[in-house]
Amino acid sequence: MILFRRFLSSFTLFLLLTALPASALGAAPLSREEVERLKNGPDLFYGIESENVSLLQRFLSEKTDQDPLLYPEKKITGYFGPLTKNAVVRLQTKYQVSPRSGYFGPRTKKQFFFLWPSRKILSQQ
Repeated sequence: MILFRRFLSSFTLFLLLTALPASALGAAPLSREEVERLKNGPDLFYGIESENVSLLQRFLSEKTDQDPLLYPEKKITGYFGPLTKNAVVRLQTKYQVSPRSGYFGPRTKKQFFFLWPSRKILSQQ
């Protein structure tokens, strides 16, 4: 019975944490410097792991508050895996960026930052 209660407590905590938005889990809005780093940084693509991928995931998480289907998982891992790739493909599809490959390169960045100008995406500093 004790093991069952521990399991239930752990499972409940897991459900609560996965249901919370990234901002509630400590992912602060991107600063000006972070936005510039994401905008002018290297291209991001499936299979890489970097701080810039974390920035992209945080950015997608913020935008998911406005578009719930964009990146509903809101996982900030730094790994550009299938969830991040699918979110970028959804972004490319929604805003007609071609090709819709999930590659976060010059075309996607241009459209992405044009659609969400800095005054709308930056935290107050």
